[in-house]
Amino acid sequence: MFPRLVFRGYPIQASRFVSACLVWCLGNFMPPAAWAMGWIGDQRTTIKGRVKDAQTSQAIADASVQIATSAGQVVTSTITDASGAYTVRKRLSGHYQLTASASRYQLLTVWRDAKPKKTYIVDFSLKRLPNKPPTITSLSPARRSIFAIGDTITLTLQASDPDQDTLRFRFSLDGQVIQDWTALPTTALKTTSQHQGRHTIKAEVQDPHGASDSRTTEISIVRPFPKPVE
Repeated sequence: MFPRLVFRGYPIQASRFVSACLVWCLGNFMPPAAWAMGWIGDQRTTIKGRVKDAQTSQAIADASVQIATSAGQVVTSTITDASGAYTVRKRLSGHYQLTASASRYQLLTVWRDAKPKKTYIVDFSLKRLPNKPPTITSLSPARRSIFAIGDTITLTLQASDPDQDTLRFRFSLDGQVIQDWTALPTTALKTTSQHQGRHTIKAEVQDPHGASDSRTTEISIVRPFPKPVE
């Protein structure tokens, strides 16, 4: 039996007063998530760790870490930060596969039993995939093309790279570089009387790891044909 309370001359039922105080305290000091979870606490599992290069031990940023059930159904995923660290918080209970992946690296999958309200440390060391060289797919002008002295010849090559690396290009004429390594896959050659004759053009492409490809083509530069007399 609660005692009778009076506030500013008005009687207050003690049980209602205590209830109101309890609701106010809970609303201000207990996180709203606790209400939604039935005051049973955070049931989420925490899995965290780092993803690094297996050879250099350097952190791998922007790597993907994915958690899936034993049946392959993806539960959640995240991305590593600049230090290669990741954290996943999800209610888990059972046997799960954790997969880390990054560009130019082999996938790595590990298995982990997980329970609610537990914390697990799972680190990944990824092996870098071997570099694949670029390939020149075309070069112009075509072989045995003929030009006149005074013409400007546009040299253009196209290349592809399986690793999607940034490429650089170089052009040579008879072994003499006419455009050194640059990001532009084209250049121009202004011909003069000194260029009369047959020449070999060599085009090269190289990726950031030193892998390269080259192709040659032969052209002829001749004197201009005289204009017909009218």
